Parts: sequence; structure tokens; C-alpha cells
Amino acid sequence: MSPRDFFKIVIKVLALLVIVNGIVPAIANVFPWFGSEMSSGLILLGLVLLFSALVYIMLVYSDTIVSFFGLDKGFDSEKFDFSKMEKSYILELGAVIIGLSLVFNSLPTLLYDVFAYFRSEVQNYSALEPLYNNEYFLYQNIISIIVGIALISARKLVTKLFD
Repeated sequence: MSPRDFFKIVIKVLALLVIVNGIVPAIANVFPWFGSEMSSGLILLGLVLLFSALVYIMLVYSDTIVSFFGLDKGFDSEKFDFSKMEKSYILELGAVIIGLSLVFNSLPTLLYDVFAYFRSEVQNYSALEPLYNNEYFLYQNIISIIVGIALISARKLVTKLFD
């Protein structure tokens, strides 16, 4: 694998990371903001579109990005030896790692949020304990786990899409 191919793969994995860590949480933020303030929701929607444009540029113009920054220049060897690893395998491995990190980072918080939600529904309300009002985090963690599981299960499709 040449340095150019390696950095193209790295840029595509970073684009997948931008989708998972940038676009998915922002989309979870858009819906509650439209209920309260329209201008804030529109700004957030604009940020989602900006992230989407960034991902599009990273996927479609990865070769141009490598050339512009000169990422393939200055190496002692013209080939990286990854024991005959293919590009698709590296992309698939990146998708699995990102999916697992989404699931494992969101699962403990989701379990606590579900516990806190049910506790707030069952307990007698008093002035000392506030009601559970973090439904946004509950929804965001549910979405993150669903996206993580989908990314793991559809890793071959993601690899074909990004390759």
C-alpha cells in the first residue's frame, strides 16, 4: 500500500468519525430546539449541513486533500507494508472500532438515564429532588447505541460506500 492510499483511507475513516461524533449528536439536538427557539434550531441545522459538506469533501476529494497537504511526500519508502492488508479491511476495521466505541461509551450513561427516568416517574415528588429532565441525553444515548450497532452490522456496506 502506498502512502497516498494509506492517507486516503485515514481521511475516509475520519469522515466516518465526523459522521458519528458530529452529525448524529447534532441531529439529536435539532428536534428539541425547534420546539423552543426557531433561530437556534436553524443555526444547528446549518451546522449539520456544514458537517455534511465536510464529510462529502472528505469522501469525494480525499485524493485532492492528500495532494494539497503533501501527505504522501517525504517518506523513505514508496510502500507501506501492512502484511498485504487491503484498503477495505482497514476501512472495515475502522468502522467496527468506531461502532464499538459508540456502544461502549453510551451504554453506561443510557443505563443510568433509564434508571433515573423510572425513578423520577415512581418516586414521590419533593422540593429537594428535582424531576428527571434530561430526556435529551436519554434519546442521544439511544441513538448512539443504535448507530453503533448499525455501523458494526453494516460494516461491509459502509466499506463499499466509502471505498
